[in-house]
Amino acid sequence: MCTRNLSSAIGSMLVLVAVTIVLAAGPAAAASPSELLQKAIYTEETVGDLDEAMKLYQQVIAEGTASQESAAQAQYRLALCYQKKGRDADAKAAFETLIENYPNAKDLIAQARKHLPSALKLLPTPWVLGERMQLNMKMPTGLDIGTMIYMVDGAKRDGKDVTRCSTRGLVTINNASSYSWVLCEPESFKPYDSFWKHSLLGEATAKYADTSVTINVAGRSDPFTIDFTPPAFDNEQGFELFRRLPLEVGYKTSVTIVTSLGGNKLGLGLEVPEKETLTVPAGTFECYKLVLNIGQTFWVSTDEHRYVVRFAAGGVTADLAKVWQAEPGAGEKVSGGDFSLTLPAGWLVYEPKSNEESQERELTLLDPKAETSSELAVGPASTLNESQRASTKVWTDSFVDKIKQRYADFQVTDAGFVETKVGGHAATQIVANFNDGGKKMRMLGVAVIGDKSAATMRFTAEADKFDALRKDFNAIVESFTLN
Repeated sequence: MCTRNLSSAIGSMLVLVAVTIVLAAGPAAAASPSELLQKAIYTEETVGDLDEAMKLYQQVIAEGTASQESAAQAQYRLALCYQKKGRDADAKAAFETLIENYPNAKDLIAQARKHLPSALKLLPTPWVLGERMQLNMKMPTGLDIGTMIYMVDGAKRDGKDVTRCSTRGLVTINNASSYSWVLCEPESFKPYDSFWKHSLLGEATAKYADTSVTINVAGRSDPFTIDFTPPAFDNEQGFELFRRLPLEVGYKTSVTIVTSLGGNKLGLGLEVPEKETLTVPAGTFECYKLVLNIGQTFWVSTDEHRYVVRFAAGGVTADLAKVWQAEPGAGEKVSGGDFSLTLPAGWLVYEPKSNEESQERELTLLDPKAETSSELAVGPASTLNESQRASTKVWTDSFVDKIKQRYADFQVTDAGFVETKVGGHAATQIVANFNDGGKKMRMLGVAVIGDKSAATMRFTAEADKFDALRKDFNAIVESFTLN
């Protein structure tokens, strides 16, 4: 008898639970925000289905105009769900959203602040102003595809000393060129202003306030504002930020990153699972392996310099090629076994690993603001045919013929072929106009033949910027010598 009654009771309980679950999963459209919130809490705490509960919380948040109180509760509980799933960066971002979007939910905000990490601790700056770090990128096959150069300098803003973090990048497989800078407070690293230009993605400027950033993207009529809970950092200072984190094995944190070109605020999760020793062109380094929750990994040296020795992202690996100090206002000297030149201040150079069968060296000369495409090629004069060796004009003619195969409208200007001397050797210069993707372009081409070596230089820019850049082009040509 007791058994039968117990079975009957259990059966009734199972029916009740089943009905409750059906109700919880029933049509949400007819439920009020408060009812949806209760269903979400039940789904999270009783059913234990975090993913379904998170969907319901997000639905309550989306309908927040009907009930700010329920939406705030849902936002808070969504953040807790992220924590339960180990998604710390998402949890941090969700707690910050609660603080920013629901200022009247004071009790929840107080609870949210308890879950947020304390103020981010940064190490003293490990660099000397003027430092340059060059990391060259390659595909898994070993093919060199470009470079990223990271620079740290001093600057002035409103009469105060600030730190200027800047980058210059090139990806050769699609000829994507980039340039960025961020002005920031030296100790806290709080960003003030930033600029980011990418030849394929566009350009954007950002101006930071204490809890927000206003972004202007080229081509958009109106600026837009992103709110954040400090501290927040600009994407283009992230490289230096990683170097200032107190890394150790087991270290874990999250930071808020603003990407001005993307117009996004990102909760970036970081952790250090282990140390690794890497050998790269710049040397051998013991490194902290810093893993990001966006599928990227950085290796930061454990020594006092905290160099970024390698980064891996999107199937591309970049290794530290060299580190050097730039003198303010001084140009970099570039030399090889058969040539030398001096670049104007701010210019940089990238030389990919050459094909072992090639006798020619090819270098890309990088102007400070990514406004040009400038190249130098040097090889044995013996690779030219007899007529080309006898006359730089004949060699330049063949060079022009090759370019016309790519740009049908390539036209040498009225000044024509100018025969001159470069570094004491016979040379020919031309200036030509052409169209590339609808843009009017202008090129300065130079051919030089020495006793043993021969070289070509090409400097290309948009036609309306060419004259302003010509001074730098001429300075490079005038400094060039064949050894």
